[in-house]
Amino acid sequence: MGPFVNGVANVMAETDLPVGDKGEVISLREGVNVDIPNSGVPQRREGYTKVVAGASVHSGWHDGQFPFALFVDAGSLYAMMEGGNPWQIQSGLANRDVSYALVNDRVYWSNGRQSGIVLPDGEALPWGVDTPNGQPILSASASGGLFAGFYQVAITYRDTRGEESGTGQAAVIEIPEGGGIDLSSIPQPNASTILTVRIYVSQANGDMLYFARDIPVGMLSTSIATGGRGKPLDGQFLDQMPYGDIVRALNGRAYVANKNVMAWSEALRLGLYHPSQNTMTIGSKITLMEPIADGTDAAGMFVADEKRTYFFGGGDPSAFSKRIAYPYPAIPGTGCRVPSNVFGLESSVPAVYWIATNGVACLGLPGGQVLPLNDKVAVSPESTRGATLFREFKGMRQMITALKSATKREFGVTDRAVATVHRNDVEVDA
Repeated sequence: MGPFVNGVANVMAETDLPVGDKGEVISLREGVNVDIPNSGVPQRREGYTKVVAGASVHSGWHDGQFPFALFVDAGSLYAMMEGGNPWQIQSGLANRDVSYALVNDRVYWSNGRQSGIVLPDGEALPWGVDTPNGQPILSASASGGLFAGFYQVAITYRDTRGEESGTGQAAVIEIPEGGGIDLSSIPQPNASTILTVRIYVSQANGDMLYFARDIPVGMLSTSIATGGRGKPLDGQFLDQMPYGDIVRALNGRAYVANKNVMAWSEALRLGLYHPSQNTMTIGSKITLMEPIADGTDAAGMFVADEKRTYFFGGGDPSAFSKRIAYPYPAIPGTGCRVPSNVFGLESSVPAVYWIATNGVACLGLPGGQVLPLNDKVAVSPESTRGATLFREFKGMRQMITALKSATKREFGVTDRAVATVHRNDVEVDA
């Protein structure tokens, strides 16, 4: 059969399928369990084999630059290498879809209620460091050698990797000439990965806080006297990165989407964000958040809510330029980055692929241009959610999307029965 060089065409009646120069039909009305290579001649799709006999497997992910795949099964995060058995990375996950983003050699993940990091050796780490719940109680001591004046004191937490938390409003105390500062009821962390409480103090009547000393977790009181001071506190009013239903990264920052709010980390400090500055409210629930052109002048983010798809141009979120990129939103979960040359584009920058709610496959390009793919020829079924995979297989390069609760669309799906009737060997009208 074939060749059907135009693939599937399902937006017109079956009597109006595209034809070639000789009048031959060059499109299929529907293809079930077949692959259509460049030749246009359908091939029987190969079968599949179960490789994970899990109880409730979902949220599969892999990137060619990471050594193994990740998935969730029955509340645990698992890793798997080709041909090997899965092993558990982390347990105790909520029964929610997980989103992932690869940044350098680390995978950042979140399910909207929890988050974490997976290293290439399989170690699981927290995403960021817990923020102290308040500051120590301060009191003035008779000795310490400090100048008279008002002093600010704040603490942060440092974990086993040397990563430091943010902190809130500093505590303030007035010290007499020659006195010191006693700290008591020092807030303690919950995470076992935190080993050190770091103390910062200002100069007399000063605005900037400077490193004073480290104390081990579990030590509830200490004192500050005159002496050398270290680096300034640069994490004040910063908090641990929030959870998100979608996790992405662009230009050295992590991004999460939760309902209709997009939040981003500080530059090169992916575990910290400023709650009052590093957020943006979109019109309604975010269904797509895909970065493009990382590190270039054409960088930006395709973001869809439940009404339409936008492009936020630029690499600095504080200076994003927003415009409508496509008049329809995206089917949640269908976003995927794909090499541009798959679609014949001469670019080394990956493009962004998704399926819009009108059934049209879309290609997002650097700078924010959106190319509808075959929108006059073929559309996908209606769906509430999906997942997309780019696959290279036996010379074919395919975008494969699995759709949840898919139903056929109203238009372009009617069929006709055409028959020739013979009565007593004479052809009559049907």
